[in-house]
Amino acid sequence: LKKNELSIYPNPTAGFVNINYQNVEGIKNAELKINTVTGQSILSKICKLNGNELNEQLDLSKFTKGIYFVEMVADRKKEVKMIVVD
Repeated sequence: LKKNELSIYPNPTAGFVNINYQNVEGIKNAELKINTVTGQSILSKICKLNGNELNEQLDLSKFTKGIYFVEMVADRKKEVKMIVVD
Protein backbone atom coordinates (compact mmCIF):
# COMPACT_ATOMS: atom_id res chain seq x y z
CA LEU A 1 0.00 0.00 0.00
CA LYS A 2 1.56 3.26 -1.12
CA LYS A 3 1.12 6.50 0.82
CA ASN A 4 1.22 10.17 0.05
CA GLU A 5 4.71 11.58 -0.41
CA LEU A 6 5.77 15.11 0.62
CA SER A 7 9.24 16.39 -0.22
CA ILE A 8 10.74 19.82 0.42
CA TYR A 9 14.01 21.11 -1.03
CA PRO A 10 16.40 22.75 -0.54
CA ASN A 11 16.29 22.34 3.21
CA PRO A 12 17.64 24.43 4.87
CA THR A 13 16.77 27.38 2.64
CA ALA A 14 17.38 31.12 2.64
CA GLY A 15 14.86 31.89 -0.10
CA PHE A 16 12.87 29.79 -2.51
CA VAL A 17 11.74 26.32 -1.53
CA ASN A 18 10.21 23.65 -3.75
CA ILE A 19 7.37 21.57 -2.38
CA ASN A 20 6.45 18.35 -4.15
CA TYR A 21 3.48 16.26 -3.08
CA GLN A 22 2.59 13.00 -4.75
CA ASN A 23 -0.79 11.56 -3.97
CA VAL A 24 -1.59 8.08 -5.18
CA GLU A 25 -5.24 8.22 -4.11
CA GLY A 26 -6.51 10.53 -6.85
CA ILE A 27 -7.23 13.58 -4.66
CA LYS A 28 -7.77 16.77 -6.68
CA ASN A 29 -7.05 19.42 -4.01
CA ALA A 30 -4.77 19.68 -1.01
CA GLU A 31 -4.30 22.33 1.66
CA LEU A 32 -0.76 23.58 2.15
CA LYS A 33 0.09 25.22 5.48
CA ILE A 34 3.27 26.60 6.99
CA ASN A 35 3.29 26.82 10.78
CA THR A 36 5.76 28.14 13.33
CA VAL A 37 7.11 25.91 16.09
CA THR A 38 4.46 27.41 18.40
CA GLY A 39 1.69 26.29 16.00
CA GLN A 40 0.89 29.70 14.53
CA SER A 41 -0.22 29.39 10.90
CA ILE A 42 1.68 31.86 8.71
CA LEU A 43 0.60 30.55 5.32
CA SER A 44 -2.41 28.55 4.22
CA LYS A 45 -3.58 27.89 0.69
CA ILE A 46 -5.61 25.38 -1.27
CA CYS A 47 -3.62 23.85 -4.12
CA LYS A 48 -4.83 21.90 -7.13
CA LEU A 49 -3.02 18.68 -7.91
CA ASN A 50 -1.94 18.20 -11.51
CA GLY A 51 -2.89 14.57 -12.00
CA ASN A 52 -1.61 12.99 -8.80
CA GLU A 53 1.13 15.55 -8.20
CA LEU A 54 1.54 19.04 -6.76
CA ASN A 55 4.61 21.17 -7.41
CA GLU A 56 4.71 24.49 -5.60
CA GLN A 57 7.54 27.01 -5.23
CA LEU A 58 7.39 29.42 -2.29
CA ASP A 59 9.59 32.38 -1.41
CA LEU A 60 10.51 32.12 2.27
CA SER A 61 13.17 34.87 2.18
CA LYS A 62 10.96 37.22 4.21
CA PHE A 63 10.41 34.64 6.95
CA THR A 64 12.33 35.08 10.20
CA LYS A 65 15.20 32.60 10.47
CA GLY A 66 14.14 29.49 12.32
CA ILE A 67 12.27 26.21 12.15
CA TYR A 68 8.88 25.86 10.47
CA PHE A 69 6.54 22.99 9.72
CA VAL A 70 5.10 22.41 6.26
CA GLU A 71 1.77 20.63 6.51
CA MET A 72 -0.10 19.05 3.62
CA VAL A 73 -3.70 17.99 4.22
CA ALA A 74 -5.59 15.94 1.62
CA ASP A 75 -8.70 13.86 2.18
CA ARG A 76 -8.43 14.21 5.98
CA LYS A 77 -4.87 12.82 5.88
CA LYS A 78 -2.04 15.04 7.08
CA GLU A 79 1.68 14.90 6.40
CA VAL A 80 4.10 17.26 8.13
CA LYS A 81 7.76 18.00 7.39
CA MET A 82 10.14 20.39 9.11
CA ILE A 83 11.98 23.12 7.20
CA VAL A 84 14.77 25.42 8.36
CA VAL A 85 14.98 29.00 7.11
CA ASP A 86 18.51 30.38 7.54
